Amino acid sequence: MNERRSKFRYAISLPVTFRVLHSRISGAGLTIDLSSGGALIAASTFLPVRTRIEISMEWPFSLEGAVPLQFVAQARVTRRTANGFAVAFRQHEFRTVGRRQAAS
Repeated sequence: MNERRSKFRYAISLPVTFRVLHSRISGAGLTIDLSSGGALIAASTFLPVRTRIEISMEWPFSLEGAVPLQFVAQARVTRRTANGFAVAFRQHEFRTVGRRQAAS
């Protein structure tokens, strides 16, 4: 089978929270893989294809080695899997969470 994805995917497991835009539906899961264009997420919450969501995850690298980052994206569910769903990022940003306290 030929690979149809245009972006390379990295197998990385990060905790994810998400909420359906314009709704009270929310949930949590883990990334299975991640690319610059989207992610595959393992989650028990059923989200239909084309659902628009906001996802958030703690980024595994810190800004200047000291400031935690959070990745936040507006995304659209592109397909369902037996254990979750895939999303395509529409827009994204990195937000600073706050400086880590220095070790005493």
